[in-house]
Amino acid sequence: MSTMKMRRLLVTGGLVVLALLGWVSFGIWQPLVEEAIWPMPVDENGIAIYERVGEAPVRPYPTATTVRLVLSEDGGRPPDDREGRELSDQDRRAFGATLIRASERYSSGAACFVPHHFFRYYDAEGALIGEIAVCFCCHGASAWPALFPATGGNVLHPYDNRLDFDEENLAALIELWGLPVDLGCR
Repeated sequence: MSTMKMRRLLVTGGLVVLALLGWVSFGIWQPLVEEAIWPMPVDENGIAIYERVGEAPVRPYPTATTVRLVLSEDGGRPPDDREGRELSDQDRRAFGATLIRASERYSSGAACFVPHHFFRYYDAEGALIGEIAVCFCCHGASAWPALFPATGGNVLHPYDNRLDFDEENLAALIELWGLPVDLGCR
């Protein structure tokens, strides 16, 4: 092999190795670059200010034929025994209208998430296909299986997606259905 070909091969191989090292180490320097380009907003006390970068409506489990609201007095996940209040189509649409996909930077979840309200989605055969758990104590919600990806954005400007809800309207709906909202919140 000629010296020129060998030199090209070494240079190309070196560039490939450098590119791989850069890609592997990106997790180390990516936050530094992101902070330099988009510094985290803080208040006068130096506490991070959450930045909501977007909201979108959520349409949970469209293949479900039945939705039930199951309450848990102690905050534990109740057994799947198809108990609870079955939601009418109108109730289901009203509940769905309170759900939001919130996309935020610098967000964090509640440390206490102990839901007492479980919206369970069943298919035509009666199998559980999804569940949305809501905690009015910490204003938290989660869905299983997930309704959307947990993250979004791009490599240098990522954000977290989380399930959010209109607390005032959902509380009013639940009370309209004759069920308690404030369960176990102290």
